[in-house]
Amino acid sequence: MYDDAASNWGHKNNILTPFHNKVSIGIAYNDNYLYFVQDFENDYVDWDTLTVSNNEVIMKGTILRQGLSITHVDVYYDNPVPLTVEQLMNPPFQGGYDMGTFVGMALPSSWTASTGITLSASVWTQTGQNFEIRFPLSAAQSS
Repeated sequence: MYDDAASNWGHKNNILTPFHNKVSIGIAYNDNYLYFVQDFENDYVDWDTLTVSNNEVIMKGTILRQGLSITHVDVYYDNPVPLTVEQLMNPPFQGGYDMGTFVGMALPSSWTASTGITLSASVWTQTGQNFEIRFPLSAAQSS
């Protein structure tokens, strides 16, 4: 944080961003090295429900900023594999992870995704800042 000029002070600015209200922490180590990773995050939703049950995604909550709405939900696939410290030290893992492979979008039932597959929502409602979205994952799993 004190000598971040090579990143155009991006790490320092990210840490000091006043909008962050959560941090995820990751730790990996072996006999010689200790790696400590912080991912600073912003919450835009106060979640009542965020689950996958019986192959259906259920999202229900309150949007925390006035004037925002949910237009689509992007779906990505990331094959979860345990990584060793040696793998974390070398590309493609050195420097961070990506979101995975884009699969498609969950959308209201009458909409079609412009890229990827369309996961048509069985429920898509928003009243004021409160919303509920439900969509099946079966089409994503078969692609």
